[in-house]
Amino acid sequence: MGYYFHPDFRTDLEYIQYSPSERKQIATLTLLGRYFVGNSLNITAGIGVGRQQENIYYTILRNPLTYTWYRDVAYRDVKTINAALGIGNEWHWQNFKFGILWFGGYWHMARTIKITNGPDGIDDQSDRDLGGLFLSRAINFSLGFSL
Repeated sequence: MGYYFHPDFRTDLEYIQYSPSERKQIATLTLLGRYFVGNSLNITAGIGVGRQQENIYYTILRNPLTYTWYRDVAYRDVKTINAALGIGNEWHWQNFKFGILWFGGYWHMARTIKITNGPDGIDDQSDRDLGGLFLSRAINFSLGFSL
């Protein structure tokens, strides 16, 4: 969904949801500004919110004398405020649109992490896993249709 403020500038509302593994779900909602440098080449920048939910499986030694192990799952829920940046191409034919985002990334400006059902110390690892800046999309295709 987008709105042209000028023939070279459009705003888009983008929602992406995917599961990179059976244990992790990621969703983002981003308000993007898209500036067309040439006929189809465009630079996108925006701000949005994201959510990542993940199951973390762990094993703990319950009794060292009998070597009894305990296996359980913790749930990590991460909410972020992101800045987005990307570069790509977009072509239009009457009511159809085809686009390619060559590369793009998100920078986590703020985040909250909530761990439930986890042992002590598991949330220390979650901060290191998330990082700050990361390439999230490379060669992403999009199709669109408007009435």
